[in-house]
Amino acid sequence: MARCCHRALDPHQVSIRRLGAMDPKDIPRETLDRISRLDGMNGWIVDVIRPYVGRRILEVGCGIGNLTGAFLGRDLLVSIDVEEDFVRTVREKFGEGDPGFRALTLNIEADSIGDLKTCGFDTVVCLNVLEHIRDDLGALSRMRSLLAESGRLLLLVPALQALYGSLDVHLDHHRRYGRRELRAKLERSGFVVDRMFFMHLVGAVGWWFNSRVIKARILPEGQIGLYDRLVPLFRWAESRVRPPVGLSLVAIGRKVE
Repeated sequence: MARCCHRALDPHQVSIRRLGAMDPKDIPRETLDRISRLDGMNGWIVDVIRPYVGRRILEVGCGIGNLTGAFLGRDLLVSIDVEEDFVRTVREKFGEGDPGFRALTLNIEADSIGDLKTCGFDTVVCLNVLEHIRDDLGALSRMRSLLAESGRLLLLVPALQALYGSLDVHLDHHRRYGRRELRAKLERSGFVVDRMFFMHLVGAVGWWFNSRVIKARILPEGQIGLYDRLVPLFRWAESRVRPPVGLSLVAIGRKVE
């Protein structure tokens, strides 16, 4: 989930992190701060879902806005997150440049969403967020209720429960998803699945090694930096042959009555 904020660190704090003495509660923030620098990876995700993005968008789980900027310039973009600090960061980044943009502190699982039902969203974007929500089926139903007729849900989640390990625990993931489970939950919450596919095959290997073998608490900066530099190669390969498994699972759902 987009759960990270930029914070100034003094040299002492940096040295502590390098020694592996990071406070566990800071791991999700630091992880997304590292991900914010992965231009290749972030661009790949955006390009995968771009053909399905409409004009009136709800972004569920914006975090510090790692992907938010890709959805600006349309009729309406409302970005929400449960963390007020994250929302404040997103407002500072994007709030003044686009009159159609709003950032709100809101929990899609529990808070009132009545005010959003008048927005006429044609697209809900939910990228690496659903795994953080305990009642994911309820959250999916609420997202559906905010969509106009035939509106789309663009969903990206961590794939394969067999990969679940130390990284997931420290990122507050409740689960990882397989095709069957995700499709069933989407259909139960009122969506028809137009497309579903895996991506990041090589990333799955790295996640397995770090999370299940050496039981790392956070993604190593050197590894993810190298992966990001190799993204053009991975994109080319996966554009030719869809991988049978992967680190991430993408689903394009459409609201049905």
